[in-house]
Amino acid sequence: AGIKTFGYSLSGGLDVDNNSYPDLLVGSLTDRIALLRSRPVINISQNFTVTPTIIDPSKCTAASCIEVQLCFSYLLSTGNLNYKKNITLMYTLEADKDKRPIRVRFSESNAHVYRGHFSMPETKCMTHNLLLVDNIRDKLTPIKLSMNYSISEREGRARQNSVRSLDNFPVLNQNQTTKEQIGR
Repeated sequence: AGIKTFGYSLSGGLDVDNNSYPDLLVGSLTDRIALLRSRPVINISQNFTVTPTIIDPSKCTAASCIEVQLCFSYLLSTGNLNYKKNITLMYTLEADKDKRPIRVRFSESNAHVYRGHFSMPETKCMTHNLLLVDNIRDKLTPIKLSMNYSISEREGRARQNSVRSLDNFPVLNQNQTTKEQIGR
């Protein structure tokens, strides 16, 4: 039987798993305790650029008209520069959001939405190409590109009778925005 209710005892300021984050022990009304551990928090630095800023259809090629470059890196919120775990972000790029008819499409997906994965720290930047669709009527409204991302959660295997490190299971800093929009 597990813990049905918590008791009156709290013990904080501990770092049971030595990951530089505080852990908390909570007592129960039975002879059991619960260990609540903190996961590493990462801060994402991202650079989302689109070129050119003004589109000249006569300069477009069959492979590309607009280039979108995504660059990501991360730093542990504790500032530990030795933390180099492989972290994968899932991201979505959307072109001409809320605009119909769509004026551009990604060359990789042939649609106005592209979903991909970005593995850090190996990958630094990725480039995606957009193509203009035929017979565009609206040439004055800027083409807006939006990007959002989230961390790809890994499945963890449970270990018996040991405190497993949570270093491989970071969370994104909730004080950072995970969305960006560029209007060109």
